[in-house]
Amino acid sequence: TVYLRKLNVKLIPPPPHVNFEGGDTVTAWTETRSKKTIFVGQRSQKSPRTNRAAYDWVKEHGERLGHTVIPVPFERCLHLSTGASFIGTGRGTSKPVIVFNPDWVDPEPFSSAGFQVVPVGLGEPFAANLVRLGENGKVVIRSDAQQLDTQLRKIGFETQPHQWDQMATGEGGFTCCLNPVEG
Repeated sequence: TVYLRKLNVKLIPPPPHVNFEGGDTVTAWTETRSKKTIFVGQRSQKSPRTNRAAYDWVKEHGERLGHTVIPVPFERCLHLSTGASFIGTGRGTSKPVIVFNPDWVDPEPFSSAGFQVVPVGLGEPFAANLVRLGENGKVVIRSDAQQLDTQLRKIGFETQPHQWDQMATGEGGFTCCLNPVEG
């Protein structure tokens, strides 16, 4: 919060009835970075994690800033960001790409919002938790996600395989270890 205060970012604390986990959001954009689509994960069963009140709160404040906020059903993974990641546009894609695990995340909200969806390969359940370094940079991908690596290269992404075995045991991924930096 000290860093955000230096940037004059106004923090709006949620009310007490809002339960919100940061990993239950995936932020993406189609044409301009100023207008974002914020996907908020929603479990079908009651959960003490991100609740419906959190989605409503993000929607209220996000739309006030001109962003689109969309709920995304997900199950069987710790966070929405464990099962889906936004990686931007590849050289061979006309739409920005969201990689997802079809066993955990419903792709319909992403495709309906205008994004190309790319499923992870069979036997690569944690492969959807990845990150792109910079707007035109490489996609850091698990070294054991060879099917996804092949798919991404075919649609124009450069990839950088990385061994990530220990983080996967706790459903952690690349996004868990990063801070966003824009320059």
